[in-house]
Amino acid sequence: MILYPSTGRPPVPYEALLKAIVYKDIKNVSYLSDLVRKLQDNPDLALVFGFHPLHLPYVEKFSAFLGDTENRIFQKVRNYLVSKLIEIKRLRELILPSTPLISQLKRTTLKLLLKIGLTLISVR
Repeated sequence: MILYPSTGRPPVPYEALLKAIVYKDIKNVSYLSDLVRKLQDNPDLALVFGFHPLHLPYVEKFSAFLGDTENRIFQKVRNYLVSKLIEIKRLRELILPSTPLISQLKRTTLKLLLKIGLTLISVR
């Protein structure tokens, strides 16, 4: 049984949007438009997050996602990632709890975050 018509834009996975937003914050990407450009320029990155490289979300999709998702969900993800970083000894402590997750993370740490932390996406 088909619940939705096959016309229109394909749905964008919640998990992919969240992974991309975490990446944006870790890599200090200032604007959503810059994030979309990075995804367009790097199809492998888009695939890692769960996007189809030929059907990337627009800035408006990310903006709507941020507006529609409760802040507590982002805080849960953030706290989980920080605890995992502490657990694997990549981070000793968090100095200011309201600051973004440390911009000085190494590339390998970013890969680890995307592997371990983003299985948590089921918090929604």
